Amino acid sequence: LVLVAPQVWAGLGLMSKPSDPMKPKLSAFIDESDDSANREAPVYVLAAVVVPGRVQVARESLLEATTATEYHTTELYRSGKHEAITAMLGSVLALHETSVVVAHVPYQRATEAARQSCLETLAIELNALGVLHMTADDRQLPFAGNRRDRMRPNTNDLATIRKLRDTGRVHKDMELQHRADKWEQLLWLPDAVAWCARRHLSEGDSEHWQTVEMACHVVTLNSAGDVASRHRPTSQ
Repeated sequence: LVLVAPQVWAGLGLMSKPSDPMKPKLSAFIDESDDSANREAPVYVLAAVVVPGRVQVARESLLEATTATEYHTTELYRSGKHEAITAMLGSVLALHETSVVVAHVPYQRATEAARQSCLETLAIELNALGVLHMTADDRQLPFAGNRRDRMRPNTNDLATIRKLRDTGRVHKDMELQHRADKWEQLLWLPDAVAWCARRHLSEGDSEHWQTVEMACHVVTLNSAGDVASRHRPTSQ
């Protein structure tokens, strides 16, 4: 599933055009949500929230709007703090930019394979919007035996982006870095978007999804990783 705000849909293409110096720089922050425990029809979602201009300004605005020192949508939902989720989704809308979500509905392969398929589609969509810099939530495994094993999940992501660059499917300068959400609070935004999109798709719970649904474009991938459908939003 891929979500793209309406004002950019008309310009959606494969390769990025040269950046317009009059337009603000675009950065994307990425996180995931999945229900792999659902063996009948598991759904994997990868979400990106696009931030225009200086990310430090956006980060400061986000922190001014909350007293939280950490944010995890699943934990907030389980503890009944739904207003915090609504507020975070409001911060997404306040950016007046793109939210992109890619999902397998359902996926029949391993979760890591589903992620890489989603990341490939996500990067191509972001590339078309003019995004060159992406930050994803750090996935390294702290208790793995050696550094290579600990870093393997992040390395898989980097390999996917490198393949897209090498084959000319995204801009040669597109890059991806990984940060822990406790150090990069802007990762809280896609955490909220991915979570509510996944609940909508896997459980039919649209309570929070409807807050951002009309601001997003939805592309659904089938179990083979091919685009199955697209849904254009009516307005942001």
